[in-house]
Amino acid sequence: MALLIDNPIIIKHIRARLRPAQAMPGAVALFCLAATLTWLAFASQPADGQGGGFVFGLLLCLLALVLVVLGSEQVATAVSVARETGILDFHRISPLPPAEVALGFFLGAPIREACYAALLVPFLAATAILAGIPWTSLFDLVATVVFVALLVHAWQLLAALVSRRPRASTRGILLLVFLALGFGASAMRDGSVASISAPTYFGLPLPRALFVGLHTVAATIFLLVAATRQMRDQRAALLSKWQALACLTTVATLAVGSLWMAEPTIALVALLTVVVATGVFCGMPVAVTTGEYLKGVRRARRLGRSAAPPLDDAAASGVAVAGLCLVAVAAAAILGLRLAADWQAWAWPFSIGLLVIATHGFARQYYRLRDGSQGDLLCNLTLFLIWVLPLPLAAAWSASGLDGWTGNFLWEVTPWAGMTQAVIAKAGGAVGGPWPSLFVTGLTTLVFGVLQVRQAAIARREAGAPGPV
Repeated sequence: MALLIDNPIIIKHIRARLRPAQAMPGAVALFCLAATLTWLAFASQPADGQGGGFVFGLLLCLLALVLVVLGSEQVATAVSVARETGILDFHRISPLPPAEVALGFFLGAPIREACYAALLVPFLAATAILAGIPWTSLFDLVATVVFVALLVHAWQLLAALVSRRPRASTRGILLLVFLALGFGASAMRDGSVASISAPTYFGLPLPRALFVGLHTVAATIFLLVAATRQMRDQRAALLSKWQALACLTTVATLAVGSLWMAEPTIALVALLTVVVATGVFCGMPVAVTTGEYLKGVRRARRLGRSAAPPLDDAAASGVAVAGLCLVAVAAAAILGLRLAADWQAWAWPFSIGLLVIATHGFARQYYRLRDGSQGDLLCNLTLFLIWVLPLPLAAAWSASGLDGWTGNFLWEVTPWAGMTQAVIAKAGGAVGGPWPSLFVTGLTTLVFGVLQVRQAAIARREAGAPGPV
């Protein structure tokens, strides 16, 4: 609580953004607009007394626009200005804890928009009563907007910290506007929200607000952890190896619980997409550059060790990548056994998905050890040539009317085609099902795994550290 109550960054934003000259014009304009819409809803109420659904949707869109879009823009702008003026560097050398600085920008920058959102809630309640929308549905909708707003604010905070051009981190605002409008439009019909079945988590029914909160709050926490690490050191990785493992474990647990009662094929596709995407993302921050690795080696030598601990921030990412794969295997096994699905329908696509996670992690670590900060570009280029380029080549080959077998083979060597084919055809296909994809992805995993170990050994010899890698 001390990080919130006595936070000087929050106090500074409150004093700056809630001045009467800053806050009153927007508050008066928003109050007049909401009051006019509410009066129109009451004035145009039909004889059956069930009107106001359209106005309720408009007010919900307005709430999302204020809290999600404008609030996230304030967060990004505040951090961008602090970076450009050098204030953020001052905060890094000040005695303030990095978590306190991150929470200060996260909660303080959108404080005016939060007050504007609170101003809209009574009008939302009035139109909900007029439209016959239950209080539980109203609470679910408002809470969902709040949870999504916190998630977007945390994302904008991290984007503004890591972007080379901080002001460019707000260019996705228009997309968020459309998402907010679409979200409000889907809920503006009279009582339609109440007709949606309640979500379940591991078979237990949960209120919609709690279900959304479980997922968004977890994502928000990890985004804030990454932002805190950036507040401490701009060159630090977004997540440590332990935090990356915790991130994938949390995401996998939430996915398994949410899909516990789902249809097997839908659960397979959803879990595969979520786990592989998160595993690839978590494999990015755990890879270290040559300089970081050599620092870890020298520090370990001073302590009488041959190498840094496997999950240390300065260690190579091989063990961490293996841990990410184990988490993915555990998630697939638990949900697959629960749904009693055909083991081949789950084993084929998840085998390819695990190899995708391992290939990406080993390749990124190899290129960072070999080329330092330029390794990410070369890694992305290599994975593009292996995973993406065969897709347009296969389409062009097939469209040209040439050998169909070659076009099918080019398509099936990519992991995405292999996973898709394994899900749809259950290990069947024109050129041996997922075997081409499984073989190529496994081969690249082996190659980059060996290259990573070899490059780490080269770096250790340069540091003069004897012993095994």
